[in-house]
Amino acid sequence: MAELRDLPRDLAAMKAAKIPMLLFVHASYCPYCQVVDSDFISPMAKDPAYQGKLIVRRLEIDAPGSVLDPRGNSESNRDLARRLGVQLVPVVVFFGPDGQAIGAPITGVTVPDFYPYYLQQGIELAERCVKTPDPQQCTPKKRADRRVL
Repeated sequence: MAELRDLPRDLAAMKAAKIPMLLFVHASYCPYCQVVDSDFISPMAKDPAYQGKLIVRRLEIDAPGSVLDPRGNSESNRDLARRLGVQLVPVVVFFGPDGQAIGAPITGVTVPDFYPYYLQQGIELAERCVKTPDPQQCTPKKRADRRVL
């Protein structure tokens, strides 16, 4: 699974393939992030069933890296996470090829047994929204969840 580094390239690939992005926002010091990554996100990213269905990217908020934003400017990982409204990690956010968030993010790990279900629901919604955008279903209900890459 690749780190988020080049949004223009990823958005272009998403548009060409008509697929969404799953963005996993995490921190190196977060034990819950490590569980989500090792138990759910990494296995899913390696699973052939998901290849070509979505782009999976990671954003480590405390890493020294940066991301090329859609306008071609460099933005630190921490600043991008802040701009996306991330206040607690882990967070999984789905985005369409237009860079708009789809549905509500998955924040934290409240019930690990249900986490695969939440991920699958998010993926299915993101796929539907890319193919047939419906603002009623696709736009996050909370204003704070209306993130843009």
